Amino acid sequence: VQAAGERFAIPQVNLEELLMLHGEEGHQGIENIYGAEVYRLRGELLPILRLNNILKLPSQKNVSGNTHIVVLSAGELRFGMIVDEVGDTEEIVVKPLSRHVKQLYCYDGATIMGDGKVALIVNVNGLFRATQLTLDDMKKVEQLNVDASDSGAVAAREGRFARLRVHDDGPG
Repeated sequence: VQAAGERFAIPQVNLEELLMLHGEEGHQGIENIYGAEVYRLRGELLPILRLNNILKLPSQKNVSGNTHIVVLSAGELRFGMIVDEVGDTEEIVVKPLSRHVKQLYCYDGATIMGDGKVALIVNVNGLFRATQLTLDDMKKVEQLNVDASDSGAVAAREGRFARLRVHDDGPG
């Protein structure tokens, strides 16, 4: 993937799917809950990270207007990461990081790509730690959504029942 013109590698074992939201769909589909961005993917809330923000890279103007979301998982954790571009799958050789870079939670290693350029390999668990949204928060939000839909259904039923009573109270 690319962010701010830099290339990064994601371990394929952590990659679930790739999403491309076209134009305004990308901006409207991303919500803000408890100060963190989320996207509703097939009815499930997916925390969203922006690779540029996590790695403190400059944001670039998206020329295509499309939003690229890489859906990642690591054990129970599942989240989406917005990147500038998505590249191809490649077999890579992982090179260990120096002891200075090893201390950073976002990287697992580095690799030399087919064109000779270096790409850092991101640590999916480390990236998730950068989110403000915890798994407990996600469960609370899901419960709130269930409660809201249940109360909406109850209110609709009560509204229909009230209308029936109003009609029953009429003359005759």
